[in-house]
Amino acid sequence: MNYLEYGQVIYFDAGEDISANTNTLVLEPQAGTKKEVTATLGTVATVVNGVTYPANEHVSYTVAANDLDYQGFWRIKLKSQFSNDKILQTDYKRFLVKA
Repeated sequence: MNYLEYGQVIYFDAGEDISANTNTLVLEPQAGTKKEVTATLGTVATVVNGVTYPANEHVSYTVAANDLDYQGFWRIKLKSQFSNDKILQTDYKRFLVKA
């Protein structure tokens, strides 16, 4: 992705059924302010660049204007809130925002 680019869709696989949960993606630049955005549950299996994201186990988020306001490395993870206050948090994955 590129600096200040928007409209791109980010897909994130939880690895388990999260269909009953409240799902948030955490976007964190190497320097700057962490952002928490509401993620949309994928209710059907989706294939992107040869990777299959199973139904009810993945989320997506369409990058909004000014989300990617830092050039360099970012981290992303999923926070999935169950109804019983249990929270699933995935490991961070890194991605690069280019100039």
